[in-house]
Amino acid sequence: YVDKNCIVYERRNESEVIVVYVNLGENKYDLFFDSTMYDLITTATLTNKVTVLPNSYSILSNKRI
Repeated sequence: YVDKNCIVYERRNESEVIVVYVNLGENKYDLFFDSTMYDLITTATLTNKVTVLPNSYSILSNKRI
């Protein structure tokens, strides 16, 4: 996904999913997924959804590192 202020990039293979997002705008975005994801920056555990806050970024993975 990409718009004027936000980009979301996903990379996956057979067993791993990585999602990177950067939001430089003032809008919130909801990202939905089918499994538990782990925020590799804050170490939060996310179930099915994350809200991308204004002026934020993160790296999510389905595997805890």
